[in-house]
This record gives sequence, C-alpha cells and structure tokens, in this order.
Amino acid sequence: MFHRIVLSLTIGSLTVAAALSAAAQADYGKISVRRAFYGSAEEGPDRVIEVTSAVSSQCDGKAACSFKCSAQDLKVYNPNPSHPKTCTVSFHCGSETLQTTVVSAGTRATLNCSNP
Repeated sequence: MFHRIVLSLTIGSLTVAAALSAAAQADYGKISVRRAFYGSAEEGPDRVIEVTSAVSSQCDGKAACSFKCSAQDLKVYNPNPSHPKTCTVSFHCGSETLQTTVVSAGTRATLNCSNP
C-alpha cells in the first residue's frame, strides 16, 4: 500500500510534503530480507537451516532478485538428505508490510519490490 500525503496550503508545507512523498517512493522499491530458512520444517526444527545472510547478500537493496533454492547455491549443508525441502523468505519492500515467499528446493525464488 502506498500512502499519499495531503498537501497544506502554505508554501513551506508543500515543499516538505513533496520531499516526503519522493522519499517514500524511493524507499518502496528496495528489498530488505528479514529471515530466510532452507530445509524440511515439517520434519522438525533440527531439519531447517537459517540462510538469512546468504539471501540478504544477494537481494538486499535491489528492486528484484532471484536465487536457486538449493544447499549448493546457498552454500549450506543439506539438513535432511532424501527428503523434500523448501526455502521460506520473509522480506519488506521498503517500509511496507512483511511478505513471505515459499518455494520448493531445486526451483528459483523471486523477490520483487516494484511500485504498487
């Protein structure tokens, strides 16, 4: 959701409101990864690895990014060999509401923060 600023009638307020609106637009398009996990959550907490750092290094500050959900590409060990796994990534687009993306291992996850 994008918030609009109501402009005041005074010239000083108009300048400030325009600057706030431009700042809000500039901030919206940047990905900020909060948490990322790889593994088989349904198998138990010891079958999941936190991969926030790996995903953040590829995606933070970009308008969009894509990465392969695999132990090899995320440079981690396989927490549950021979079992299905997923990547779960929670991220913000600027100051917007937290979004979560879940993809199956072996596929590409795409995070996208384009203007609403």
